Amino acid sequence: MVWGCARTQTILKAVFEKYKGCVPQKKGKGRYGYSYQSIVNAFVLMLLRGIRSEEGLSEYLNEHIDEAKLCGFTSNIPHRTTFGRFRNKLGPKFIENVHCTMLSMQEIDLIHMLADSTSLEKKGDRDAKVGYSSTKGLYRGFKAYIASDADMRIPLPLTVTQANRHDGLFLPHLMGKIHGMGYRPTFAITDAGYDSEENHKVLNKYDVLPVIPLNKRNLRSGKNEKFWSLRLNPEIERGSKLYRALQSKRFAAEEVNSALKQLVNSQWLYVNGLRNVSFYIYLAALVIAAFYFASSNCSEISSPWKVCCLRY
Repeated sequence: MVWGCARTQTILKAVFEKYKGCVPQKKGKGRYGYSYQSIVNAFVLMLLRGIRSEEGLSEYLNEHIDEAKLCGFTSNIPHRTTFGRFRNKLGPKFIENVHCTMLSMQEIDLIHMLADSTSLEKKGDRDAKVGYSSTKGLYRGFKAYIASDADMRIPLPLTVTQANRHDGLFLPHLMGKIHGMGYRPTFAITDAGYDSEENHKVLNKYDVLPVIPLNKRNLRSGKNEKFWSLRLNPEIERGSKLYRALQSKRFAAEEVNSALKQLVNSQWLYVNGLRNVSFYIYLAALVIAAFYFASSNCSEISSPWKVCCLRY
């Protein structure tokens, strides 16, 4: 659906406003010294509009001066190399910090935390590795591990790796980030790929109840394991009514993954390398969350989850 010019500008203003105070008030070097805020706005616009390259972004801004002004470019439009230098210099960590700072400014009562991974196929990338996905089978590329809120259906902290890493290893990492951001979820809901004794111990340490299907491939041969194992004796009994109700919330993780892939098609992404791919994945997470929070006070946004509504 294509929105009229006035509606488009209203939505863009609302989205830009959500992370306005989260971007360092600095300017880049060079003749014009574009502000970090305006550059981040342009990258966000790039994903919202479905622009596939930084060169295309520069061309788009030159052709749509009204949207360029909304980003903060009052006279001169950055060349594609300006966007590339920004991405190379500041990297994914910069965008991650903006995302996490914005989340900290919102009222989020995280009860149902989801942990899931999604494949990012990129066959021709030198940094890519061969991994396995239940939907793709073997593929070459990267993988994003995402902690999300099952009720808001937005990404919280995440990390991007090469595709050959095992899912279960990243739950402690995500839990550490969640705890560091001040969230205290009641439940951690995952698929069987995260079922391990170590992960149950980590969740127990953070006083979080695991809702994880049993992965029978991880069973030990010892007959006494059922008496001491946390994963075989979860507080929420597998198969119980509560367990089934909580597991049913996992659809929200798929929606978050889908929204992220709508914003960034990794196979078509013109940049290569883990660091560059990560930059755009973190950017997509920022866009999804900013769009969601913008919807609460922007009547032009029909749904907080229709993040691609501005695409042509």
